[in-house]
Amino acid sequence: MTFTPLLGVSTVVKRFLHEKSDDRYKVVMTIDDVEHYSDDEKKTIIASYPAHEAEARVKGIPALGSGRVFPVTEEKIAIENREFPPHWPRIGGMDFGWDHPFAAVELVWDRDSDTVLNATIAKHKGIEIMGLWNGQQSSRLARSIVSNLSSATGFTTYFSAQTYQVRISSTLPIWATIGTTAVVTANSAAAYIPANVPEYFAVTSGQVLNYISTSTSSGYVTVSETT
Repeated sequence: MTFTPLLGVSTVVKRFLHEKSDDRYKVVMTIDDVEHYSDDEKKTIIASYPAHEAEARVKGIPALGSGRVFPVTEEKIAIENREFPPHWPRIGGMDFGWDHPFAAVELVWDRDSDTVLNATIAKHKGIEIMGLWNGQQSSRLARSIVSNLSSATGFTTYFSAQTYQVRISSTLPIWATIGTTAVVTANSAAAYIPANVPEYFAVTSGQVLNYISTSTSSGYVTVSETT
């Protein structure tokens, strides 16, 4: 039997590559082992393959997962492992595994270059995955504070009791600070919030949002509390 492992580590691939048996034997051939093609012909053949299938077709390396989805090689999108700035927006997702592995992933967004990066991945099999998670406080959406951006500076009313996070969205670009005093200041601690791009801040009750807008247009800023 001969085949190209385009479907990733399938049952057949596992049986030949990962399960030892006296009744099976594998021979992996690459295009370099094909002597009836000239070097120029080999280059032409390799160039005809989609980039995401090249390793499987040229070297016999199984495609990732159930076949690679994106038509790029991993080398073109991988970066060195590093810490990401804490103010970058993050989103996480998970797939609870019962008859298959549990998996989780965290993505971060570099808004300056509009690049989404895979920050963290986790995969576990054969364990009680729920035992790995600590209990977390449940959340609910509380009131929303809407303020006009009719002037260059302004501040909201104080946050409600038990508020621990706020979602801020503005129809105009603003610079924002969170403080205990309703005093509008522009300094290096201010966070820039683009128009119509929600941002989240950890807060405590009794604090207030101060904001500054350099736009000459009118608009509004919405602060949604989470308790």
